[in-house]
Amino acid sequence: MSLANDAERPAIWVGTENGLASRPVLVRAPVSSPSVFPNPFHKRVPSDVITFDVGAGSRIDIYTLAGDRVRTLHSAYVWDGNNDIGVPVASGLYIFRVTYDDGTTERGRIGLIVD
Repeated sequence: MSLANDAERPAIWVGTENGLASRPVLVRAPVSSPSVFPNPFHKRVPSDVITFDVGAGSRIDIYTLAGDRVRTLHSAYVWDGNNDIGVPVASGLYIFRVTYDDGTTERGRIGLIVD
């Protein structure tokens, strides 16, 4: 048996005595850190939002520095500075955790300034 990869398509090729077969490989592009814009986030009007650049199927949890969860984003990766019940949170530093569809996680920080 021998193995080979396909540089043009994400696939693994397997050669055996009985023939050749390929299997697709699901690949998630590596992310050095999730992208957040703008950061720090200066909320001046209710329509201001912060945008997360993460892959589809991800979940974002936003926490206070004390570890209290304030918001979870499932599909729309924008945060308006409100908690899960729609109440604006205070100015400060927040931690976010991105959980990708393959179960891996990454963390980052958001600075929030509320007028």
